[in-house]
Amino acid sequence: MIHEIFKQIKKRPWILKLLVIVLIIGIFFIFIINFLLVSLISQAASLINGEKEAKQTDVNAELTALNKEHSEEFFNLYLNANKEFYVPWSLLMATHSVKTDFETTSGFFRNDAMDLPNWVWEKYKVSKREIDYEHEIEKKEKELEEIYQRIYEIRDEIQQAAEEQDVNELESELEALEEQAEDLQEEIDEMNAAIPAYLPNRDRVDDVIYTLAHFLGDKGYATEEEIFPTLSELGLENREIEEIKILWWLYGTSYGSVGVAGWPVPEEYGLENITSPFGYRIHPVTGVESFHNGVDIGAPLGTPIFAIQDGVVSYAGSANGYGTLIIIDHEDGMQSYYGHSQTLYVTEGQEVSAGEQIAEMGSEGVSTGSHLHIEIRIDNVPVDPMNYLVIPGTESEG
Repeated sequence: MIHEIFKQIKKRPWILKLLVIVLIIGIFFIFIINFLLVSLISQAASLINGEKEAKQTDVNAELTALNKEHSEEFFNLYLNANKEFYVPWSLLMATHSVKTDFETTSGFFRNDAMDLPNWVWEKYKVSKREIDYEHEIEKKEKELEEIYQRIYEIRDEIQQAAEEQDVNELESELEALEEQAEDLQEEIDEMNAAIPAYLPNRDRVDDVIYTLAHFLGDKGYATEEEIFPTLSELGLENREIEEIKILWWLYGTSYGSVGVAGWPVPEEYGLENITSPFGYRIHPVTGVESFHNGVDIGAPLGTPIFAIQDGVVSYAGSANGYGTLIIIDHEDGMQSYYGHSQTLYVTEGQEVSAGEQIAEMGSEGVSTGSHLHIEIRIDNVPVDPMNYLVIPGTESEG
């Protein structure tokens, strides 16, 4: 039969031409249909992916807002823990973020793998509520001390008063103060007698963060040799510790002003002029990773340097890597260090006011260029200056 078909094609060549044309047309239509199908499928896939991306963007935005809301919720808690244990609030926030992503207000570290180890909790556990209560007693005791101080002054003034009217006025003030002191002493005695049993609670996030701060402050975190073994004892892996180190710096430099100390240089040299933050860095001179105890602010030679708070100059002179160094003692065990200055305007023992010019910026000591190394210490422990400085363009919350 096939043989007969070929014989007929030979006799009628136009049939062969017709078959070839039909074949070509068929292939063309198949190509067109395939092209249209591929285009439709691609468009449909793009629409689906676009919707997915849009939804993911919305989800990411919601998560970002959630994280911001929760991080702000805990913000004062970190700051209070910083004041109690001198551990940077930004380190506490970074650890909290890595472990929980701020997903819960009462479940910090509360899962099988990542809870605070039992030995850490048992050794370092503290109750924030009990600490707050004790602080209330301390405030009243300080108020009582001030009242008694005024009572002693009035008694001296009465003995020296020449006019009877002055004596009567002083005796009236004395009587009111003695009554006030008696009432306040009774209140303090009642508070001491009724100290509530605020036992540390492992399910309270404030107690856990305070316990974490207590642990970090005792074990140490200020050097590469300290932070990895310290955080490893909390069950953290090296990659998580590296993430904490990065977030520690980011939080410390991005949350604006949280302190009550002035900016140490003119306002035009703000955050964008920070050349080296507090924390781990590759040293610009040695090339070795090390812990930086302060913040470096770059500006031209001769730029004014200001005292960040009222205080007394306890040192002004040469100090190895600092070059020319000024140290100012402030209240509550706080000190500020100003390194690499080229001209000093103060001497040891001099009282200075916040905002007063104390030096001109230089590049003395171990330095690669003109900058101020500003360092803050609490009871001689270096802390992140960004926790205390009022950043230009922001308002102090402290």
